[in-house]
Amino acid sequence: MLLNHLFSSVKKMSAEEAKSFMAEHSPDSYTLLDVRTLGEYEQAHIPGARFIPISELSDRLQEIDRDKPVLTYCAVGGRSHSAAQMLEGQGFKEVYNMKGGIRTWAGLEVAGLPDYGLYLIKGDESPERMLAIAYGMEDGLSAFYKILAQKNEAIRLIELFTTLADWEEKHKATLFDLYRRVTGSMVDLNEFIHQTVNDTIEGGRSLEDFLKTVEGETKTLEKTFDLALSLEAQALDLYLRFAQKLTVPATRDIVTQIAQDEKFHLAKLEELSNQSL
Repeated sequence: MLLNHLFSSVKKMSAEEAKSFMAEHSPDSYTLLDVRTLGEYEQAHIPGARFIPISELSDRLQEIDRDKPVLTYCAVGGRSHSAAQMLEGQGFKEVYNMKGGIRTWAGLEVAGLPDYGLYLIKGDESPERMLAIAYGMEDGLSAFYKILAQKNEAIRLIELFTTLADWEEKHKATLFDLYRRVTGSMVDLNEFIHQTVNDTIEGGRSLEDFLKTVEGETKTLEKTFDLALSLEAQALDLYLRFAQKLTVPATRDIVTQIAQDEKFHLAKLEELSNQSL
């Protein structure tokens, strides 16, 4: 590492600039790097962030693609500034530090350990297997929203849960159609469903367990929007981390596209929330 990089300035992005950058670029075209501690990451992180504590960064540079832009962040911007300097000193050509860190992000954040939900995949899945896993997760969330629609009596909540379930059903149809195109077969839907991860919602938790934990979070419209936004953000985070782990390029491309769909869901939910509250 060149000594002058220890004292050099690095390119910076504000949180708003970082959001715009991520919205305008495919998630596989850059690396979002979280250099905080494990406890900080577990408590809250930006969806899709690759977690490498700054204390381990110099030994794990091979995990970061040198050909893609790297956006570093920490709590307030200090550690990530040092991380950006380190990367530049090691020859990374396009590195940005997010000014103010995650404290200025004020956007959707997610919780969980770096390996949260990754038990669902080994990393070498075929495209068709990955589509089956994704379909099962979408199916679980659709069932979750339908159950909540049945349990509620407030018209606006029923309408919201029904809308969310419809979105998941459309996503399921898209995944099934893609599965048929990838496999080149006209497999029957029931046959396909047998291959999916059953009773699992987006985020990798069982439907029954999740219903118990969120019972009090679906009584008002505001809380329900918060829960739905959190779920979609967790799903985005999971798919992005799936993509990081996958070794089959065609499978990684499919999961990246699913992540793009989740970004669209988040945008639509935010729009719907702004209109309704």
